[in-house]
Amino acid sequence: MDKIGKFEIVKILGKGGMGVVYKGRDPFIERDVAIKVILERALGLPEIKERFYREARSAGKLSHENITVVYEVGEVDGNPYIVMEYLEGEELKKIITNKRDIPLQKKISYAIQICKGLHYAHSKKIVHRDIKPDNIQILKDGKAKIMDFGIAKPEASTLTRTGIMVGTLAYMSPEQIKGTKIDNRSDIFSFGVLFYELLTYKRPFVGDSTTIMYKIVHDEPEKMELQEDDLGNLLQEILMKCLEKNRDDRYRNCAEIVEDLEKLISFKGIQQSIVELLDQGKTLCQQRRPEAVEKFDEILKLDPEHAEAKRLKEECLKNIDNVKTILLDRPKIKPAKVAVKKVVAKSKAPPRKRSRKGVYVFMVLLLLAAGSFVFREQLKDFIEQAAGGKTKIAAKASASLETVKQEMIRAKSLAGQSQASINALEVFRVAVNFENRAIKAEKAGNFPEAQSLFARAGVKYVEAAKAAAKKLDLASFKRSATQARQSVLSAEKKALKDGAKDMASYKKAKIFLASAGNEFKQGKYELAGSAFASAESFFNRAIKEAADLRRKKMSNRQLISEVNDAKEETTQAKSEADRKNAKSLAREAYDFASGKESEGKNHL
Repeated sequence: MDKIGKFEIVKILGKGGMGVVYKGRDPFIERDVAIKVILERALGLPEIKERFYREARSAGKLSHENITVVYEVGEVDGNPYIVMEYLEGEELKKIITNKRDIPLQKKISYAIQICKGLHYAHSKKIVHRDIKPDNIQILKDGKAKIMDFGIAKPEASTLTRTGIMVGTLAYMSPEQIKGTKIDNRSDIFSFGVLFYELLTYKRPFVGDSTTIMYKIVHDEPEKMELQEDDLGNLLQEILMKCLEKNRDDRYRNCAEIVEDLEKLISFKGIQQSIVELLDQGKTLCQQRRPEAVEKFDEILKLDPEHAEAKRLKEECLKNIDNVKTILLDRPKIKPAKVAVKKVVAKSKAPPRKRSRKGVYVFMVLLLLAAGSFVFREQLKDFIEQAAGGKTKIAAKASASLETVKQEMIRAKSLAGQSQASINALEVFRVAVNFENRAIKAEKAGNFPEAQSLFARAGVKYVEAAKAAAKKLDLASFKRSATQARQSVLSAEKKALKDGAKDMASYKKAKIFLASAGNEFKQGKYELAGSAFASAESFFNRAIKEAADLRRKKMSNRQLISEVNDAKEETTQAKSEADRKNAKSLAREAYDFASGKESEGKNHL
């Protein structure tokens, strides 16, 4: 094949189950392109082809710097093809497979670019459905490009046939596994799996096909272990929100993920600035220079709760106060005046060779006195400025304190509504303790400490409310799980009675049932209920498969019986025919013999 449409074929880039990818060239504008020829058998039913063209045209309208551009869609020798932007770089899969040593900030940059491309596609009502490292290309300039949008699916499309899962199993969302309707949040889950793998170089869900499906629907991935401990917990929170089982609990769109990741990078920059300011402040503090306090103040503006900056600032101010006390209490220097008098008195005596030692002493003492005066004035100005600054900071802190205090009161009200004081005693007591300490600090005028304690109290009140709500729901989840268990056990008995034990669905049901039993024993009733429901679904499927098999066998037996009956009827008919034929032959032989006999008599 030398050409596909107007495009000249340069070489084959790769082959796969979906088709062949060529490097091509547009001779009219002298542009390199990638041409993916889709094999007709990969599209399934013939009517799917038209839907493919319609949806590929929709994807071709996407134009974003992080999405591979689709130039043209056509057909060659009965096989549809897509002409795309030719990219020079490497797949993200290769980077992950080789466990390339890449800075964390660059990995986050890749993730942000992928999310920006996905957000644009989702805004055009296009869902990718197969986000994975194989479909992400990293260019030489560090830009990330999403590939294979040409076979993506509009949200309203019905390209997927009933019972067929589209996508790569390890990166599928729970709704793809269950075969329910999907939207942009399915891509968000798949992105979460990809990002987890990029950060750790291992997948969050591993095992055989059945195990992977179960884990995606029910299990949480292992906690990540990153060298950058300061960002590990924050990244974990973002990933867990992407990988929520219930899509309503995930990010609503990829723009929210971009916002959180950009905040993360900003936080990393702030942390670096704090480290630099802390080193500078320590050096200046050792030199007992007032500028050290300014460095620590800058740190506290970035992070008001930075304990080390607070401690060093207090030590530095104490050192400066000690220097101030020494200088202000120092007695006035009088030797200079005495030396002057001696010089004047000696000038009246008879001339003699003068010693310059006294002059040198005078000059040294004079310089010391002048330096002491200048330093004392500078220190006085600095203390006055610091006092003024503290007044302004106190005013700001008071205003900020009131906001935090109101948030804490709202959290406390929420905890009260959830009966947290009764059902979550420990965490509620901690919250009350923080609140009491905050009130004392506020009365003492220590606004920063009060603000910090009120914030901590608010957080604990929220935790208490959640814990209380969880306890209230626990009994409900347990009842639901118990009912689900009874229902699935009934389905299992029916499956055994109907001879479904050898069905593949029965074996899958047993896996879910065993897992559900373990979850129930551990008190994870919500997960157990979900697993029991999955097990029941597979048992019912096994019952249906067994019934279909019985009908098929019955149909075969009936057919065999009908064939045997037909054979028997045929044999009988043949016997009858043979008998009738024998009679006819005998009659003919008799008639023939009779005729001959008559002829003989006549001859005689």
